[in-house]
Amino acid sequence: MLEDGSKREGTHPNTLYQQGNELWHSDSSFRDIPSYLSINHAYEVPREGGETEFSSMRIAYQRLPEETKLRIEGLRCIHDYVYSRSQVAPVDANHAASLPPVEQKLVRTNPANKLKNYYVGSHARSIVGWGGIKSRKLLD
Repeated sequence: MLEDGSKREGTHPNTLYQQGNELWHSDSSFRDIPSYLSINHAYEVPREGGETEFSSMRIAYQRLPEETKLRIEGLRCIHDYVYSRSQVAPVDANHAASLPPVEQKLVRTNPANKLKNYYVGSHARSIVGWGGIKSRKLLD
């Protein structure tokens, strides 16, 4: 909301850019050290809709067929902020330069309970050493 109480049009670049937050993602997976946790706080709540959805990637991993678990164990994935956000709006070149792509394990193990999870989301661009089509087929 702007200072005068009005709202930006849906086609305004800042509005389009913020729509990237609506893509399913794991917070800051595009950083060498991703977010430890996520905190949400509602400033404005619509009368209907607007739900935030969470998904357990631990359960997602557990539900994978055993052959898929074996196939993805040890794979590394490129997480790229520019890749995910440019799907909804252009990313400023200076901002893009400050967030180079990083590698993350595709299967991560929680150090506290030793349970594995499948670490993907909109920032996951490709599998290291795989071509684009093969990578997207697995990640999508």
